[in-house]
Amino acid sequence: MTTPAAQADPTISAAFISQARYLLREEYLPKLERCLGQLTDEQVWWRANESSNSIGNLILHISGNARQWIVSGLGGEPDDRKRDAEFAERRMVPRGELLAHLKKAVADFDQHWKV
Repeated sequence: MTTPAAQADPTISAAFISQARYLLREEYLPKLERCLGQLTDEQVWWRANESSNSIGNLILHISGNARQWIVSGLGGEPDDRKRDAEFAERRMVPRGELLAHLKKAVADFDQHWKV
């Protein structure tokens, strides 16, 4: 039995990785930066109720998810993610720190998957 990975066309795989890298680096990250730039730290950490996630929690989650599934899962790097902590965070982590965390995850992904 052949696995899907063994059947993958290297050209298609390279094109997919290249497009994913481009979208994360050139499309999604700048949009997130612009959105965060228009909000105060208070707005980033506002939540409708205790059961809701703030924008800050979601930024931490996106960073952790990219690192766990792409950098660690596919790239074989160590996985030290603390997923529950992404949603449990209640400190008002400054926007700049959140953005730096996200940029590091994207840069690690981008660097690891150069084709």
